[in-house]
Order: sequence, then C-alpha cells, then structure tokens
Amino acid sequence: MSAGGAPHIIRAGSIPAWVRVRDLALTVAVWALFAWWVEGALSLIWDWLSSPMFELTTHAQPDWRRMWVKLEPFIGISALLATWLLAWGVYRSAAFARLAKQASAAPLDLAEHASRYGIGAEEVVSLRQLRVATVRVDADGNMGLADPAPKGDWNRPPVA
Repeated sequence: MSAGGAPHIIRAGSIPAWVRVRDLALTVAVWALFAWWVEGALSLIWDWLSSPMFELTTHAQPDWRRMWVKLEPFIGISALLATWLLAWGVYRSAAFARLAKQASAAPLDLAEHASRYGIGAEEVVSLRQLRVATVRVDADGNMGLADPAPKGDWNRPPVA
C-alpha cells in the first residue's frame, strides 16, 4: 500500500518497457514450446491438407487402435469430470433460482438510515448517489467517508 493507504493502480500507459518485453518473450516462448509438443500432429495435419488434399503422402497412416488405447483413460476421466461439472452447474443453477425467488428485504427508510449512523437525511441522499465510497471506521465504531468528493468521472452518479 502507498502512504495514502490506497493500493497502487497500474494503468496501461505506466507499465515499464521491460515488463512488456518480458511478457512478450514469455508468450512467444510458451507458444513455441506448445508447437514443439504437438509437432507430430501439426506435421500430420500439414501433410493431410497439402496436395493431394485429404491424403497422407509423406507419413504412414497412424495406428488409431494404439492411439485409442493410450487416450482412453484420459477421455474417460475427462468425461467423468465434465459430467461432474455439469451436475454441479445444474445444482448451483437451481440454488440460484431458488435464491432469486426469495423476497428481498424492504428498502431502508431514509430517516431510519440517517438516524442509525447519526447523519442528516440530505447527507444520506448524497451518499447514496456515489458509485464508490471509501468508509473509514475508527476504534469507537464511528464511521466517516474517507473522501467525500473523489476526483474523476468514475464516481459521478449515473445519468438517467
């Protein structure tokens, strides 16, 4: 955290050049490693799509039976995990649907809201308009707005 207590915000224009170069180098290296891992498959695809199309001319026909024996456990586990994920999604979807059907709490009355925190009703109205508000709580439990007038368009009330 910075001296002001707010976390550092990294904007796209302030990213150092060495970080951009590092990220580009790592991305290219990982794609090269991926291409190296699947070089055999890429070579087969290239042969199959080159002239004469849809025929293998430089490679022998793959042993599909042997490949299936090696891939069968992986495909089985993948199918099991996909089924589990689907079942969990259906369960959570039903739970969220039940939650959405529940009646929400009644809105807090303006006078009650103001009296609960010891501020005026007009201040509550102005605070409700803020999109972002940083609230500070002292040791006694008293609350206060850290920055009542933040700068920038991101905190202005939405235009109706």
